Amino acid sequence: MADESKKLPAGQQVSLPGHFDTPVILEAARPLAKGFECRVRLPNGTLEEAVISPEECALLTKAYLFLRDVENKLQMVNDAQTHSLPRTHEELTTCARLLGYPAAEPFLRDYQNHTGQVNHIFESIDLILSRQR
Repeated sequence: MADESKKLPAGQQVSLPGHFDTPVILEAARPLAKGFECRVRLPNGTLEEAVISPEECALLTKAYLFLRDVENKLQMVNDAQTHSLPRTHEELTTCARLLGYPAAEPFLRDYQNHTGQVNHIFESIDLILSRQR
């Protein structure tokens, strides 16, 4: 499990689409016997902690790497810093091809799959945290 925690982007901003409008900071991720304890600094500066399973950690890590790659390619397409998907099909196809997809549609399926999984995990964390308050 220690190897998984090394892959997490601790100390860096992470985007959690559908959860926060702005990136949050993953402060720490500590391996536990059955998962990871994660501490996240919210946009308002407060800290929240939650425990996630090794499977959730793997999904979040994979989604993080995917979304960082998307962000880099978007910036190449727009020649500027951006965090939004292109609005035109042509720009979306260009971004998809830079990511190794033959067209925009398969890329969008993967994008929606990753962001959907992230949303599900963080919605369950929100539910756990709200019960602890």
